[in-house]
Amino acid sequence: MASARIDAIYASQYRRTGETATPLAERLSLPIQRYDAAETERFIEKIRSRHRSDTIVIVGHSNTVPVLVAALSGRNVGEISEDRYGDVFIVTVPRWGRAAVTRLYQAPPDV
Repeated sequence: MASARIDAIYASQYRRTGETATPLAERLSLPIQRYDAAETERFIEKIRSRHRSDTIVIVGHSNTVPVLVAALSGRNVGEISEDRYGDVFIVTVPRWGRAAVTRLYQAPPDV
């Protein structure tokens, strides 16, 4: 993701999401902006109003990411199992037409 033109990085208030976002934030010299995972609707409105044409990274949770993706794209991605940590959703919202969602998955290293 470091090669993409990223305008903002968000992570929920929990330590694990902050730790996930830190390497990218440090590499790009961007602050990690925190959001309250329990205030998803408020966060979605903030994203819509502040980042209309931006590329942003949001680090969330198995129970919040599907809600965020659906709200921003209009697409249902289903549930995410709590043991899946490598899922990445790319939501592309064009000026005209329908939003697109691409799901990437990185398998965990063999233990």
